[in-house]
Amino acid sequence: MSAAGREAYAEVMTERSLPMTSSSQEASTCRYPGCTNEARSGEGGPEAKYCGLPDPLSGTPHTALTSFRRRQELAAQSGGVAEPEEDPGGPGLWHPRRRHRTDEQRRQQAEADAEEARSAMLAADAQLTEALAAKAATEQELDRARKARGLRPTSGGSMLDDLANDVYDAMAWLLDRDI
Repeated sequence: MSAAGREAYAEVMTERSLPMTSSSQEASTCRYPGCTNEARSGEGGPEAKYCGLPDPLSGTPHTALTSFRRRQELAAQSGGVAEPEEDPGGPGLWHPRRRHRTDEQRRQQAEADAEEARSAMLAADAQLTEALAAKAATEQELDRARKARGLRPTSGGSMLDDLANDVYDAMAWLLDRDI
């Protein structure tokens, strides 16, 4: 739509605007793209966001659906993507787009938590690998020391087996000394 067409549209819409309601609240403006009319007041329901008047170019009334379609048309003409309304639904009202944002936030948080758990697991695995390597080096050093003293090396079995071997070696040493 050209600039002149938008101005003509705005003039027509201004001429057809509804008078102010008798309520003490100021009426909000229709959310239809380019419309400057007041949104019609709701009767006991949620606050209206559209005036309901027919569009002078297409003849369709201003509603949420026609507003969405018009924004899509305008976006297609300009080669962009239509921007969604600021806050779909109202405060405390369920709206699928709001739920999608919440689901997306939960998914992102779950992915971040999973990545943190993976990092912690890799760090723990690295620490375990270092501890096992240190244990193996210590056992090798102990075996070299035992061999140097003439004792038999550790069996690599349980600690109880190693203790039994130590007792056996100590008894053999005492018997060799002939005390």
